Amino acid sequence: MDIKERTIWGIHAGRASEAENLFFKHNVIALGWVEMGDLTKLTPTREAFKAKQMDVEPGRKSGYYPISSGQVYRFVHEMKKTDLVAYPSKLDRKIHLGEIQGDYQYDDSMEPR
Repeated sequence: MDIKERTIWGIHAGRASEAENLFFKHNVIALGWVEMGDLTKLTPTREAFKAKQMDVEPGRKSGYYPISSGQVYRFVHEMKKTDLVAYPSKLDRKIHLGEIQGDYQYDDSMEPR
């Protein structure tokens, strides 16, 4: 497949690169928002993701919910196998590239500690 036909996603490992070790140790990309639980259980709509986020994170500014829930929705439902991922590391100041090789999976045992 030609690179011009592939989607490239940018991902971060938290404000202080908390998940970087998780990314490299387990060869995965991951989401925060652990309080949202298994996202495959939500109806696959942006509104369902927004409602769940409002439920688990009440009291945020109204503009927070559509943006952050949209990021989570896209991670679960729009990122696809063979898409590329760019991760700019704050720790080694390199841009790491990878290819998505599987579908979204929920695994709370891999939470960065």
